[in-house]
Amino acid sequence: MRPSRLRTWSEAVAAVAGAVACIVTARTLRRWGATSDEASRSMPGDDEVPLPLVGSTRVVAIHAPAEAVWPWLVQMGWRRAGWYSYDAIDNDHIPSADNVIAELQAGLQVGDFVPEGANAGWTVKAVDPGHLFLLTSHGPMIGVDWIESRDSSWLFLIEAVGSERSRLIERSRTAVKGNPNSLLGVLAGSRFAGFGWALGDFVMAHRHMNGIKRRAEHEWRTMSSSQPVAART
Repeated sequence: MRPSRLRTWSEAVAAVAGAVACIVTARTLRRWGATSDEASRSMPGDDEVPLPLVGSTRVVAIHAPAEAVWPWLVQMGWRRAGWYSYDAIDNDHIPSADNVIAELQAGLQVGDFVPEGANAGWTVKAVDPGHLFLLTSHGPMIGVDWIESRDSSWLFLIEAVGSERSRLIERSRTAVKGNPNSLLGVLAGSRFAGFGWALGDFVMAHRHMNGIKRRAEHEWRTMSSSQPVAART
C-alpha cells in the first residue's frame, strides 16, 4: 500500500476511533450511577423537553433516608443555600451551605421561582415533599446573546432503599436554539456541540450530587448518634 493511502486509512481509523470514544464517553457521563431501568424509564418532566440536545439520568446512593435528603434539595438556589457544586462558577463565590437553613424549608409550591443567577432561574413545575422536585426553564438565557432560547427540565427524585438508605435520581433534559447570526450560536445547537455541553454538565452535576450526598449523610450520622439506642430501633 502506498504511504499516502496508508496515511489516509490511518487518519480515517483514528477519526472513527475518536468518534466512538466520544459516543461511549458521552453515554457514560449521561448515565453515571444509574441502572439500565433508571436510565430508560419515563419520568416526570420528560415531556417538557421531548427532543433534548443533552439528556442525562444520574444517580447517587445515599446512606440516609429520603427525609434526611429532602431538606438539602428544597433550599437549593443561587444566593440561597447554593448548588453544592463549584461555587465560584454558580454561586458568586459564596460557599454553599453546610447546614439545613430553617427559613428556606418552608415548602416550595408549583409556580415558585428558584434563582440560578441574576434575573435567571427555574420555575417549580412539580413538588412532592420528601420524594420529588421538578424544575423547568423555558426562554432566553439572560446574558448569553448567542443563545436565543433554552428549554430545560431538571428532576430530583428520591427513592427509599430500606429505612436508612436512599437513591437520589437526577434527570436533566435541555434543548438549545442558537442565535443564527453568531458562530457560537450556530455551533451551540449542533449535535457535535452536545458532547461539550454534556461534559460541562457532568462536571458540575457530579460535584453537585456528591455535595448533597456528603451533607445528607453527615447530618444523618450526627442526628443518629445523638439519639438513644432505643429510639433508633
